[in-house]
Amino acid sequence: MKVRMLCLLVALCAIFVSATPLGAAPLPGASRDSMTLPSSPTFLDTSACPSFPTTTPLDVRLDAVISGWYGPVFDSFFQQVQLDAEVSGTVTTSSGATYRATGHFVDNGVYSLLVQDLRFEGAGTFLLRGPDGIMLGQATLRAVTGPNELQIAFTSATVCRSH
Repeated sequence: MKVRMLCLLVALCAIFVSATPLGAAPLPGASRDSMTLPSSPTFLDTSACPSFPTTTPLDVRLDAVISGWYGPVFDSFFQQVQLDAEVSGTVTTSSGATYRATGHFVDNGVYSLLVQDLRFEGAGTFLLRGPDGIMLGQATLRAVTGPNELQIAFTSATVCRSH
């Protein structure tokens, strides 16, 4: 009896998986899109780790590659999104130290089409690693266009070490 139930469950799962086309939109009626936003200007807040040496970065050069799904417009002004953003680049401090920066962020929200320059607003993890220390933690990313701007703020630090 247990074997029959297991076979029935496996068969039902196979039917469900085969009914969902590979690469299908997770939002009904959604379309897939991607964009790369260059970094200038960029705002970086590392105040979650006051001892970290990049609290006053001189030069921040980060790019964000944003990709995902944009749902259909509803109520004339709103659109649901499911987006991922990969951020990478460098941060240079007043002492001349250069840090590598990488991060991954997720945005599963609803946008108002009245605010057309907002491209991404989500949370994720962000890492700064360089000759004077390392900082890893949870952060928020906000990306806008017109003009292009990336805003990254650490909300908590998992690792906060000076060398």
